[in-house]
Amino acid sequence: MFKIGDLVQHKTTGKIGKIVGYGCRVGDDYNLTTLKVELRSYSSCPIQPIAEDLFDRWQALPDRQIKILACTLPRFSKSSLCEVA
Repeated sequence: MFKIGDLVQHKTTGKIGKIVGYGCRVGDDYNLTTLKVELRSYSSCPIQPIAEDLFDRWQALPDRQIKILACTLPRFSKSSLCEVA
């Protein structure tokens, strides 16, 4: 089961987003769970669109697709620093 805040990807369209809520699709004899997802694909828009589709049409975003940029600064010893007058 997905939690609010999880990153998911739509199986058909490939759109990526964050779960912001749940819903349901009601028929005569059935009640299906849907996910409401704030799409990340439209970063240029000031308002993020929300897509709603059936629960089984979304998949958890694999960790390898989440890119984290990390960098470290070089360490300097006190003797290698020069004084500024």
